[in-house]
Amino acid sequence: MTVWDLALRARSDPLIGYALLGAAVLLTASLLGGLARGDVRALIRPRPWLALAAALAAALTLTAAGERLDTMFGLKASFAAVRRLPLHLLAIGYGPSLGLLAGLAFAVVESGQVALRGAGAVLALELAAVGWIALGPSPRRYRLAAPLAVTLGWALASATLGLAFWVADGRPSDATRFLATQASVSFGVAFSALVATVPTAAWWRNAAPGAAAGVRLEPDHDRVRWIRPLQRPRRGRPRRRMSRPPTPSPLLRQPAAASRTAAPPERGRS
Repeated sequence: MTVWDLALRARSDPLIGYALLGAAVLLTASLLGGLARGDVRALIRPRPWLALAAALAAALTLTAAGERLDTMFGLKASFAAVRRLPLHLLAIGYGPSLGLLAGLAFAVVESGQVALRGAGAVLALELAAVGWIALGPSPRRYRLAAPLAVTLGWALASATLGLAFWVADGRPSDATRFLATQASVSFGVAFSALVATVPTAAWWRNAAPGAAAGVRLEPDHDRVRWIRPLQRPRRGRPRRRMSRPPTPSPLLRQPAAASRTAAPPERGRS
């Protein structure tokens, strides 16, 4: 079932409509948050595209390894979830815009179809949410911000678009059964969150050299500021230095000295 088919089913089922509305709000907030921080400017540099290609190659390699190990040990579900790790790292490093592009590209390459289907659409929304949450608090300042972004991004995407696909497939709207089907995916999310705690804040600052200035938490002086920050007035009046009065000229001091030393005038005799 594609996203378009899911939107058509939303007319008959209000739960699907509400879930799709939540997914639309999440996607809009993620893209607008990244646009406000300038993550779109990373797309004009070559290094982010190289990082995108490397993340896609790593995710597809893990998918192929999962299919190979499934025939031997039955571990396809676990590796299918672990393949999210390079995509999560890319979204954390470059923001929601590149994360969404990575999710869309991975869904198209994996399925071989342009139309988005269930798992691919949820993954694309998840990567956009992960990149958005990683903007603040940022892992470049706080070490636990990266696993927090991975966990919350997956939870929000699963509770909105994932729930909509679940109900549209004719399954009962039971939270216990829904969470039970997400067991293999949650294993991959927990693995990504665990790996994301290993890098330090300094490593994250150097991991994405082509990221935008807002994502790198550096001042951007070229951006046009429509609202200038208000300056707090200083308390009290500014102190002025007391300057010494100018010394009068000796020519001006002579009459005053002469008047003090002169004898008083004689009084007339009666």
